[in-house]
Amino acid sequence: MVLADLPKVLLRRWYLVVVGLLGTAMLGLAAYQVSPPSFTSSAEVLLLPPSSAVPAGGNPYLQLGGLDVAGDVLSKAMSDDASAAALKEAGAAGAYTAQLDGTAAAPMVLVTAEASSAAGSQKTLGLVLARIPTVLNSIQDLAAAPQTARITTIVLTQTQQPVKNIKSVIRAVGVAVAGGLAVTLLLTAVVDAVLVRPRRPRGAKHRPGRKARREARDLAAASTTDPAPPPPPSREARRTGAPSPVAAPTPAVAGLDEDRLDASSLDADPLDEDRGSALSRSMR
Repeated sequence: MVLADLPKVLLRRWYLVVVGLLGTAMLGLAAYQVSPPSFTSSAEVLLLPPSSAVPAGGNPYLQLGGLDVAGDVLSKAMSDDASAAALKEAGAAGAYTAQLDGTAAAPMVLVTAEASSAAGSQKTLGLVLARIPTVLNSIQDLAAAPQTARITTIVLTQTQQPVKNIKSVIRAVGVAVAGGLAVTLLLTAVVDAVLVRPRRPRGAKHRPGRKARREARDLAAASTTDPAPPPPPSREARRTGAPSPVAAPTPAVAGLDEDRLDASSLDADPLDEDRGSALSRSMR
């Protein structure tokens, strides 16, 4: 089957196409249920310098240089197993990430929370934001940093409505639908090829087999034999010098042996010829 015949095949086996489309729709629905959309909430946390690093009456935003290292350390501490276990125990319903925002000029930690529901995403984000100051203080406690030299944080931005992610859903449904359509086309083509077989037109002669052709050749060879040799000349013909009559060739009959030939086709007995010759001489 060529691609040009595919529309005809689909029309001829429309019932298989309908069943395949229904199965493909069910497969896509199952893929949608297995891969539901996710919701993502995000926030940006800014690190501020300690009060001792800011001159009296100065602006702390002018002293943000050098805090990138502290932000990187904070990101690593928020991503360890201890923080993940503590957040899960607190009721975090989804996954989260906390990493230094390399696209920003300021020392900012980008926090994202993803869950299967909008409420779960917002709850997870709130728990992560509440834990950041605790983890930052723990890190500075390990370094025995004085209170006046401690780095602080503030939540600079936070999403109020989670973003719905449907890329994974589209990918899963697309793969399921493409697979269902491919199986439908393949199954329809196979069934049509099995049901529609080339038939011999009416009145077409059947070609004989090898055995029949061999038997036909043998029969033709048996029917084409050499003509019978002329009979020997009789005594009278030898005495008078007259030519002996030439016997007509006897046609061979297919399927008969030599001993079954007609008696009339045989030559006369030479003894009878001698007796006839003697009688004719006595009468003279």
